[in-house]
Amino acid sequence: MKVVAGDRLIAYGSALDVSMGGILVRGDPPLSLGTRVGVVIFLADGEGANRIVTQGTVVRSDPGGNAIEFVPGMGEEQARALALLVEAHHPEAAPGP
Repeated sequence: MKVVAGDRLIAYGSALDVSMGGILVRGDPPLSLGTRVGVVIFLADGEGANRIVTQGTVVRSDPGGNAIEFVPGMGEEQARALALLVEAHHPEAAPGP
């Protein structure tokens, strides 16, 4: 995944956690609280779209990682791809019948 913060493009190997509300990535390099960032999550084959592109705000940055809250208004296709990703990584959170 990649994060664009100002004029910096930061590549993270993977996310520590992901939900419909945001993503937690390793903390190096740390990002400043309140920073508005662009987020690109590259998806494995079979998870819908090839990538999720959205915006977020850094809400926590500590040795445990950088927590980025997604801003409202994600496109429908992006939200659908994110829901598939979240379900794949957290099957217990999938909606019931």
